Amino acid sequence: MISRKTFVEFINTLCNVYEKDITKERAKIYYDALKNDFTDNDITNALPKILQKSRFFPTITDLAIYYKGEVVMEDKVEKLLIKRSKDVGEEWKDFTKWKLEKCESPIEKLFLIEWIYRIEHESHNPEGLSQYYIYPQFNINNKYRIDFLVAFITENENLSDYRNNFINVKHKTLIIELDSYLWHGSKPEQFTKEKERERYLIKDGWNIMRFSGSEIYRNVEKCVAEIINYFEEDDKNG
Repeated sequence: MISRKTFVEFINTLCNVYEKDITKERAKIYYDALKNDFTDNDITNALPKILQKSRFFPTITDLAIYYKGEVVMEDKVEKLLIKRSKDVGEEWKDFTKWKLEKCESPIEKLFLIEWIYRIEHESHNPEGLSQYYIYPQFNINNKYRIDFLVAFITENENLSDYRNNFINVKHKTLIIELDSYLWHGSKPEQFTKEKERERYLIKDGWNIMRFSGSEIYRNVEKCVAEIINYFEEDDKNG
C-alpha cells in the first residue's frame, strides 16, 4: 500500500515538473484509485519512466500502467470478466473472451466486457437492450479505424441491411473513442493526427463520444450507461 507521505511527494514532483497545479480533491481521487494496488517502491521506480515517456501530466490509467505495466491492466480486465460471468455464466465468458481478441488495449477490453455484460444482462429484462450492436475496430470508408461503432437497430428493422454499410443510417450509430496518452501516443504529431481524424469523421456525418482512459478505469459502468442513455434520449426525441 502507498503511504500518504510518499504519495504526496510523488504528486508534488509531477506538479513541479509538468508545471501543473492539482487540487486536493483530484489528488485524493488519484490516491484512492491506486493506494491498495501499489507500494512506495512502485512509485519510486515509476517516476523516472513517467518523466521520460509522458509529455503531459499522467492520467490515473497511465500511472497504473507505468507502475506495473500491462500486467496491472490485464489483471483488472480478468477480474471484471470473472465478476460479470458470475451473473451471466461461463458460456458468456467464453463468448466475451472471443470478442476481446479484436481489442487493441486493456482499456478497450474493460469497456467491451462491461458493454456486453450490460446488453446481455438487460436483454433478459422486459424492456431489453438486445437492439444494440457493437463493432470493435470498425473501418470507416477504408480510411480510418475507430475503437468501437455502436448501432441501435429496432425490432422492426433488419440488421443485415446495415451490418456492412452504416453510411446511410449514421443517425442510428455512435462512434466510441477511448483516449489514453499511453496507448494512442502523446507526441504533438500524434495529437494533430487524432484531431484531423475527428474533424474528418464529424464532417462526414458521424456522431462521436469520447472517454478518457481514466474514466474507463475508474467507472466503466457509468461510461456504458452514458452511451445507452444517449440512444434512449435520441429515440425519445424522434
